[in-house]
Amino acid sequence: HGSQGRATKNLSHGDTMSKVIKMRGLPFRASPDDIRAFFSTEPPIQLVNVTFETLPDGRPSGEALAEFVNEVEAERAMKFDRSSMGGRYVELMRAGRTTISAGAGAQPMDSAQLAALAEDPIAAAAAAAAHAAAIKATVDQGGGRERDRDSGRSDRDKERRRSRSRDRRDRDKDRGSNRDKDRGSDRDKKRSRSRDRERERKRSKSPPPRERKPKKKSNWDAPPEIPPEGLDGVAALDGSANPAVTYKARRIYIGNLPQNLEPPLTDVSLREFFDQAMFQAGLSKKAECCSDVWISAEKNFAFVEVHTIEEANNAMNLDGITFFGVPIRISRPHDYVTPAAGAMAAAGANPAMPGATGANVQLMQATKKARRIHVGNLPVGIGLTAQALKDFVASTMTQLSLTVKPDVPIIDSFLSQEGKFGFLEFRTMTEANNALALTGIELMGRSIRMSRPADYLPLTSDVLAQCEGSGILGTPGDAGVAQVILSSTVPDVDTSKATEVVVIKHMLSDTELGDDAECKEIAQDTIDKCQEDFGKVSCLVIVRPGREGVDANMVGQVFVQFTTTEEAIKAAQGLNRVKFDDRVVATDFATKAIMEQLKLAFADQLA
Repeated sequence: HGSQGRATKNLSHGDTMSKVIKMRGLPFRASPDDIRAFFSTEPPIQLVNVTFETLPDGRPSGEALAEFVNEVEAERAMKFDRSSMGGRYVELMRAGRTTISAGAGAQPMDSAQLAALAEDPIAAAAAAAAHAAAIKATVDQGGGRERDRDSGRSDRDKERRRSRSRDRRDRDKDRGSNRDKDRGSDRDKKRSRSRDRERERKRSKSPPPRERKPKKKSNWDAPPEIPPEGLDGVAALDGSANPAVTYKARRIYIGNLPQNLEPPLTDVSLREFFDQAMFQAGLSKKAECCSDVWISAEKNFAFVEVHTIEEANNAMNLDGITFFGVPIRISRPHDYVTPAAGAMAAAGANPAMPGATGANVQLMQATKKARRIHVGNLPVGIGLTAQALKDFVASTMTQLSLTVKPDVPIIDSFLSQEGKFGFLEFRTMTEANNALALTGIELMGRSIRMSRPADYLPLTSDVLAQCEGSGILGTPGDAGVAQVILSSTVPDVDTSKATEVVVIKHMLSDTELGDDAECKEIAQDTIDKCQEDFGKVSCLVIVRPGREGVDANMVGQVFVQFTTTEEAIKAAQGLNRVKFDDRVVATDFATKAIMEQLKLAFADQLA
């Protein structure tokens, strides 16, 4: 479970070594579930509690403390240092001899309970509520016992007063009267102090943080316009110029394939047999009707994709045909979808397919085997569907910044009938490569495997050349892909020319540079970051366009002046290659003379 607030309020001392890890650089909207997902591995790391730190005005600071069940689990968690969460690199460090307190009267949970809660966020929330209720009940019971003791004392005092003399009774009454007056006075003082504190809180309450206005979406992010007619004069495939629209209607399942053949059955030999059978039976007008063939690793079933829906319908007549002495089974795949009338008649582009021109349709077919990924070790018997698998992988890639442009990176998904494995077809080569990094990620309690299919076919140099600028490669500058700066291309910081002034490059977009409020907020955020991690900042200037006497090459750069050169070196090294708003920044040094010129040019930022 997790909580928000100043972390120091939730810390107690006494452990021999730290079970607590300090996390720095978290997305401001990070939740306990995000922290739990960040540390996901096999076997699961046993996370006990998460406490988020906030700034004095109540805004998230981007830092948190994570407590683990023991030192061994904390040490396992440290391997995630500088891993990515929401596009930001997260730093991990041991938090010293501290641990997050579970509260007075809390009962510790065993490893089985912790593992169960880590897998079930709903159960974790329920357990946290029950835990708090148990603590409250303990306090209430303690208060009840105190009231019972007070009542007993009162009865005994009354009994004693009845047996004493009148004078003693009078003195007791006088003393009782004085005590009542004192108690009344004490209550008045407490009420007064309480009212004073309430008024002070109201006066000191900070205004709510200003909401950043949503950024205008770039025109590059918009899906391509659908042309009213056919694509570049290319004839539609069975009524659709885009084969992706009718893909599931043109696929055929072939089962009961012959086993133990020498040489083994290959996709080439199956393609030749199927093409010949279709053509000789008059079920296809062309000698080659197959566009793609995939055979399972066990060689007991396969999928064949034909060019048209008519050919797929005709192929059902081949069910039971003999292949190497074995009658094979030909049928629709279990994910078969009857194409809608609109899809059959549409000549438009599929937004999922980059740059849907006639040439690109052919390139999509030519690069299909290089853009497909096999997903294995899937959880069985839980109702997983092809769409659910697609949604899970797409959302995970988006969260980890493994996509190269907006919208869903997956064009199509397939799940085997048993649900043990599946295939995902990606819109770009780069995103297919990036998806391999997800191998080992947990899906419903199982670590899935992402790998190349058995029929993987790398692209030839000729096909690569044809794909340039089509959006299929997904490389920087490709159609629909922005020119990005990769962390691997950012050079190391040259400390030989270090000064007190650090230059941060590639940090702001053109939209942010033109917005006064955005620039002020980014400047304050940068100052807070630098002063907290590196040292005292004496001045910060954002070079914005439209100022005379300022080098145009400096526009968009942020100049930060520290009090010492040592602090500046620490900041330059600490910020280099770090992402800011999903952009990888680079750092360098500038002279004091340049900083003085910028102070004069942007004096309004220093006010």
